[in-house]
Amino acid sequence: MEYYLPYLFWLGAICASIVVVLLVLSITLGGDADVDADVDSGGLGVVKSILIFVAVAAWTVRAVAINSPWTWIWAVLLGLLAGLIAVWLMSAALKFLWKRQEEGNWYMSETQDQKGYVYVPIPEGGSGRVILPIDGRDREVNAISATGEALPFLEDIEVVDYKEDHVVVRPLQALKPSQHEETV
Repeated sequence: MEYYLPYLFWLGAICASIVVVLLVLSITLGGDADVDADVDSGGLGVVKSILIFVAVAAWTVRAVAINSPWTWIWAVLLGLLAGLIAVWLMSAALKFLWKRQEEGNWYMSETQDQKGYVYVPIPEGGSGRVILPIDGRDREVNAISATGEALPFLEDIEVVDYKEDHVVVRPLQALKPSQHEETV
């Protein structure tokens, strides 16, 4: 039996490594057909976890068995431990990254009562574009005038209503000059 162990671990290490490399390439280059069951909250699927475990454990067993005087039993135990640590580290890294992920979506309802300025002039009875601060970022949104009057470039405005694809704005009667003139 001990005669076949080195070949078994070589086979496991090479096969699992090839599949892990293909998996990483498919994730980074697109085309991720995620057919395994992502049942744990960490995000590593069962199949991915097994692949990472087998690859790391098999390579560790090979490295320990070739480069140390330890017996196969110690090499296998160390390989099992290394595989478990690798799966845990990968899971922890993915949890960390997903916690830092931001939702890039925003909703038109968030524009209600926001103050901004005209970016593309709104002609009389027509539409233009305005800049509104939403979620700490300036967003460019289609707009029409509530009164139907023309609104020039850099006019300070306030959103009075929103629709599915545009906002309805009215001009603000500011007592001080616009702050946007120096930034544009």
